[in-house]
Amino acid sequence: GWRSAIVIAYVGGAILFAGRLLVSLLAIRRLRRGAAKVSERRWTESLEDLAGRIGIRRRVGLYRSERVASPVTIGWLRPAILLPSQVVGSSSA
Repeated sequence: GWRSAIVIAYVGGAILFAGRLLVSLLAIRRLRRGAAKVSERRWTESLEDLAGRIGIRRRVGLYRSERVASPVTIGWLRPAILLPSQVVGSSSA
C-alpha cells in the first residue's frame, strides 16, 4: 500500500543522496591529488601566522591548482587550502 511506497521513496532518496555525497568526496580527492604543494616561504609563513592568530592548532596544507578559480578550503581530517595557480605563481611548486 501507500506505506510501502513511502518506505521505498525514503530509501531511494537516501541512496540517491549517499551516491551524491560519494561523487562529491571523490571529486574533492581528485582536486587535492591534482594540486601542487606550495613551498614558497612567504605563503607558508603567512599561513602559519594566520592560523596561530585565530587559534588553529592543526596543520593546514597549502596547495595551488589550475582547477580552481578562487581559494577553496577542503578536508576535515586533513584540512587544506587550494589557491588558484594564477595567484601563487608557478615558482612555488
